Parts: sequence; C-alpha cells; structure tokens
Amino acid sequence: MCSETGSRYTGLLLLALATAAIITNLLLYFPSGQVLEPAKITDLVWFFHGFLGAGLLVMVPALMLLRGGGEGCCAHRWGMLFPVLLAVQGTVGALYCVVISSLGLLSGPLCDTGSGNYTYPFRNDSLENSYLLNQPTWATCQEPEHIVLWNVVLFSILLGIGVVEAVLCLSQAVSGLCDIVCGTCVRKGQELPVVNEIVSLGKIMGLEVNEDNIQELVKEHGQELNTNELMDLHHEQHWQHALTASKPLLKGTFAADFPSHLFKTTASSPAYTPAHLSSFICPTAPVLVALEGFRPTNRCYSLDSSQI
Repeated sequence: MCSETGSRYTGLLLLALATAAIITNLLLYFPSGQVLEPAKITDLVWFFHGFLGAGLLVMVPALMLLRGGGEGCCAHRWGMLFPVLLAVQGTVGALYCVVISSLGLLSGPLCDTGSGNYTYPFRNDSLENSYLLNQPTWATCQEPEHIVLWNVVLFSILLGIGVVEAVLCLSQAVSGLCDIVCGTCVRKGQELPVVNEIVSLGKIMGLEVNEDNIQELVKEHGQELNTNELMDLHHEQHWQHALTASKPLLKGTFAADFPSHLFKTTASSPAYTPAHLSSFICPTAPVLVALEGFRPTNRCYSLDSSQI
C-alpha cells in the first residue's frame, strides 16, 4: 500500500471513477433529460448510491492515495492502519453502490404506462421473465420517453463503477493489512526503519556508525548491510581519522624513507605468502597511512619486499 507510484495511480483512477459516479447519479434525477417532480422519479435514486456510496466515500481514500499513501505511514505499523480503514470505507461505499444499482436494474423505472399514473410495471417480474432480457416490453413505459433505456444505461454504469471501485479499495485494504502484519511496507526514499535497525546493531557491536553512512550504503547496495560491511565501514572510518590526524607529521621523513610505490594493499592479493610479503603494516602504525597511494583494507597493509 505504501508503494508510492502504485498508490498514486490507484488514487487517480478511484478519483475519476468517484467523479463519474456522482455525475451519473445526478443524471438519474432527470429522467430522459426532463425535469420532473420528485414523486415521478424512481425511488432507488434517492438512496444516493452514486453521490455517497461510489462518490464521497471513495473520494476520501482516493485523495489519501494521491498524497502518496500517507507520509511516513511506513515508519510505524499503527500509522499504516489509518489508510487501511479508509480503504475499507471505500470498499463499503462501492459495495453499497453495487447493491442499490442492482436493485435499480431489477425493479425497473417509475413510469406512466398510459393510464396517467406512475407505477413500476417491471417490479414484480421474475428473473426468468425480466424486462432486461425482453426488450419489446420496454414499450410498456410511455412517459417519460425512453425512460427504460435511460434507467438501464445509468444504473449499469453505476454498477460497473461500484464493482471496479470495490476491487481497487479492497486490494488496497488487503495490501495494507499485509504490510501491518508482515512489515513489508516499502517506499522509495524511506529506508528509515532499516537504517535505524542497522545503526542500533552497529552501536551494540561497538562500531562508529551513523545514519548518514548507512543511508549511503543502503542506496548504493539496495539491500540491508551485513556484518562484514559494517566492519568495513568501521575500519574505513578508523583509517580516515588516522589519516587526518597524521598528515601534519608526515611531511618529509616518512615520504623519503618509504616511497609510495613500495606499498600495495592486500585487497588485490588472493592470500598472504612469505615469499611475496616480508612484513605487515597494521593499524598499530597509522602514521604510514598518509603515504600517497596507500589505501585502507579490512585490517593490515602489506609491504612488498620484492621492490625494496
């Protein structure tokens, strides 16, 4: 539910459907485009299933989704409950529209059959003899003209809108519940819960890590850091501090005594061998880190005796 792009597209679609439902419901108040007194308008229209059900009750979660699913909802599981409740509200409203629209189609319109009185000529029809499957019977309604077609088209549109809205809202509700129960909520640019957990783990291990470092590595690797990466980060920070502290002491003496080309990192060597390495330069001598081209690895630096 907290997927920002998917939420925005769903919200946009729901908003368009809710607007269409309100307009369609409004047209039902003008049978065949005529202005009639309320007593001559089909009674089920006054249940406001388009205005209220598929309209306003769906617009609220639609607007919430357009805002990105609720800022910060992924940071707290209880915070994700509010969008779920709104999605459930939209589902209920859409289902209400489906029920009333279905009844409107089955009962037929209020019309004048020629006697001068407005009645429901198709309300007592069975499903087998429904006027919906017997178009010639539509001529029973003489006034307003084409009222049966008007009624069938508009109620069918509302029925379709309600079904689509119910599916979309229900999917959002189920997705939100899964996020709450399983903690699978993911939003672009909001790795804060993961970062906090990693920082806490690092501090427990005694490592010098902060949120900025973890954020950079999370963006770079696109996954949670493991213990080895935390150790690498710790050693890198250690050597960077040593480099900054030792630079003023290294002008002249060490640069002359130990040319930079004599040093190479062990990261490029598959294993340590006595024939290749005569000694190790470890963090016990951080001052040597200031030599040009000398880069930190996890633990030690090797001195290549073959080039001395």
